[in-house]
Amino acid sequence: MTIMNEEVKAVSSFVEGGTADLRTYKFASAELNKNLQNYLATSSLVEAVAVAGNESGGTGDSEAGVQFRLNTTGNIFYSTTSPELEADTKALFNSASVLFAAMTKAMHQAGKTLFDYDSWAQLIGKTGYFVEMEDFQQNLHIEESSITIDTQIVQELLPGVMDNTSTMTIAKAVLGAFNTQLTSKSSDDSTKVGHLLFFCEELFGAPSVSVRIFYATKTTHTQVTSTSCSHTSSVTIDQTQQASTYLFIDPTTISAYCASLNSDQPAYDALVSKMAAMIGAPANPATPSTPATPT
Repeated sequence: MTIMNEEVKAVSSFVEGGTADLRTYKFASAELNKNLQNYLATSSLVEAVAVAGNESGGTGDSEAGVQFRLNTTGNIFYSTTSPELEADTKALFNSASVLFAAMTKAMHQAGKTLFDYDSWAQLIGKTGYFVEMEDFQQNLHIEESSITIDTQIVQELLPGVMDNTSTMTIAKAVLGAFNTQLTSKSSDDSTKVGHLLFFCEELFGAPSVSVRIFYATKTTHTQVTSTSCSHTSSVTIDQTQQASTYLFIDPTTISAYCASLNSDQPAYDALVSKMAAMIGAPANPATPSTPATPT
């Protein structure tokens, strides 16, 4: 039985999240944002729109858009511009599912919750698959309106995701669980509660995968947690949201490595045990101490 039939399959189910105007969209990847600005500043965007329009049976006159998808656990977010992803891009994005499945299993094996910021940060930092980038920071402007707090937060952190979509429903559920962890009586005021999100992004054939660990404490998010996220706000709130950001070091190697893991259960289990040991779990003597590594 392959891993895809178990852990990976559980995180590889996606729902559609709507479309946004590419001209006003901001990718998590700094490189893709730079490329987008180049497209906007030259005729490349016009040419790309024409190609996309012809491929989809259109006239090529429509605005370029970015399509969104979110997996059902709320941990892998797709932002893509091409109607059909290239094979290399699919392989890279699929690797995110394999790696996240292994990381999730390692967290459980180590007795950690999936909202444990410190454990996620240690795991990301020690695997050797990621390089830390400049921290993400954004002001969340929550208005006094008929729109609920959770909807406003999701649309600011994942711009373009429309209300009344399955993606919004999943994102709200994650935010609700995050808020529950944050307001738990057992949580220390300074303890960071975190949520890990893979950003699988593609711009006209160029892919990128990065990771953000959004975090908050009772102290930093008192205003937001004082009212249920599923309710509307009676006041205007400005809240700084931060996230540690990481980028895949070698996407091609990671894709090939994760593809092999998907058909090699012993290597996958060894990787999980090695990751679990990184965050405090005892080593499993029945599992090789050093799993296969990318070559």
